[in-house]
Formats: sequence, structure tokens, C-alpha cells
Amino acid sequence: MSKAWIKEKLPEFVRDMMRDLCLATDILESQFTMFDQTNQVSFEVLHDLLGEEMNKGLLWRLKDTAHHLFRNDGKQDLAGQFLDWSIGYIFHETMKLKEDAYQQQNYGPWFRDLMDRELPEAEHDISRELFQVVLQT
Repeated sequence: MSKAWIKEKLPEFVRDMMRDLCLATDILESQFTMFDQTNQVSFEVLHDLLGEEMNKGLLWRLKDTAHHLFRNDGKQDLAGQFLDWSIGYIFHETMKLKEDAYQQQNYGPWFRDLMDRELPEAEHDISRELFQVVLQT
């Protein structure tokens, strides 16, 4: 993409970014509501929102677009830089939240099961300590 083409299409890019930011916000708000009700968030929903390196999701594409538009534009447009930083921050916090959801979904049940078992004292103590780590996520 040439810089001239990006500059020419900037209003359309910004419009699309705001649309995508609203969509991402709606998805995250639904996860916050779910957490308030169930004390859980959905790993699958967060995974879809973020995507992966080779199959980027809505929020990842939004972050990349903000970087292209506002990070290296050569101007001192603070509003654009603030937006770029904010979207990047949301992206990285959502990555952390996704990892926490993964721990809760995949290891929480396992540790709960271990806590209910008759284990040797050392293994029970280790299980309890590791379970505390999962509970902090």
C-alpha cells in the first residue's frame, strides 16, 4: 500500500476502524456481562476475536490497521496516536484475558478434580499451590 493511497483513503479507513472498534467493544462487553453472571469468560469467543498470526481476528486486524494509519504517518496527530495506543492496549489485554480463560477452562477442572482425590500429602500440597495460581487468572 502506498502512503498516498492510504492518505487518500484515510476517512474510509477511520470509518471502518470505528465500526470494528464498536463491534469488538460489543463482544468484550458481552464477555464482561458473562463474567459478572458466571465468573467466567469464553476462551472460544476471545480466540475468535483475536485470531492467530496466520488467521487474524477482528481485534488483531484493527490493531494492525491502527498501526499502519497512525504509528508511522510522520505527523504529530496525537488523536490518531492515542487511538493507536488504545487499540493496541485493548488487544494486548484481551490476549492476556484469553490466556487466563484458557487456564480456567482447561486446568481449573483438572485441579478441582485433584483437590477431591486422596493424594499423598506432598502432591496434595503442590496441587493446592498450583490451583491457587489458576484461581488468580
